[in-house]
Amino acid sequence: MKFSPQVNYIKCKNDAEEYRMFYTAWGNQENVDKTLLCLHGLNRNSRDWDFVGQYFAARGYYVIAPDLVGRGNSDYLSNSDGYNIPFYVGDMFRLIQTLDLSNIHFIGTSLGGLIGMLIASNFNHPIQKLVMNDIGAEIDKRGLERISAYTSIQLEFNTMKEASDYLLSISQECVTLASEIFNFIVQNSFQKNSNGKYELKRDVNLSKSLAPNISSNENIKLWDIWEKVNIPVLVIHGTESDILISETIDKMKQIKNSLQLLEVPDIGHSPFLYSEEHFIIIEKFFNF
Repeated sequence: MKFSPQVNYIKCKNDAEEYRMFYTAWGNQENVDKTLLCLHGLNRNSRDWDFVGQYFAARGYYVIAPDLVGRGNSDYLSNSDGYNIPFYVGDMFRLIQTLDLSNIHFIGTSLGGLIGMLIASNFNHPIQKLVMNDIGAEIDKRGLERISAYTSIQLEFNTMKEASDYLLSISQECVTLASEIFNFIVQNSFQKNSNGKYELKRDVNLSKSLAPNISSNENIKLWDIWEKVNIPVLVIHGTESDILISETIDKMKQIKNSLQLLEVPDIGHSPFLYSEEHFIIIEKFFNF
């Protein structure tokens, strides 16, 4: 059965302003009793989850994937101070409360996985199981510097071919993808701006939140947060990732020996989730 993506929004606010956060959903919330909440990476948007949405909606989930503020269809902020993780976490709690989501499993890629980990570290949080896609309790500075370099600029392209070539140059995970999968990502990664040029579907000002971390010479360490996570966790690891390295995973296992791991060979940060092979493993983790 084919499930068409449904688009809607909720109203959110931070200390400075109100804004709309859009979300894409698959399935019918009225007819199911379990939710899969999916959250994209730093420069991405909710359409990264189309393949996940189709697969799990067909298996009885209401699948919902928000566009973090400043990405996709969500509003861009007038005050870039609002582009920070505590506000993103707050938006996720607002989404859960507003839509009365229950029986929640969570998949987050990169920044999305980090937000999931932070939610799961809270007392009395609503997540039952967590999948963290190529992110962990320590973020390698090399990868953060690489991502920051292209996040801080908003290039314009005359053609979709130029945009496609650019996306391939900055996205480690796209190198080995089949052409039809990569083309899908390209079509949902760019929008036309007021100049009639193609640009990434995100506010370039969101990069300002990275500045304090880039100025440091150390990795971002979140071990105190990881120690507070007391639900089952599956980590997906692109073996060539420069964000999540094997030493971090080993240490995470030492702290939480129930941690499950899915290694995706020959892929950098971060594996794009479209393969039924991987969905079966995730589904088994959810059902265990």
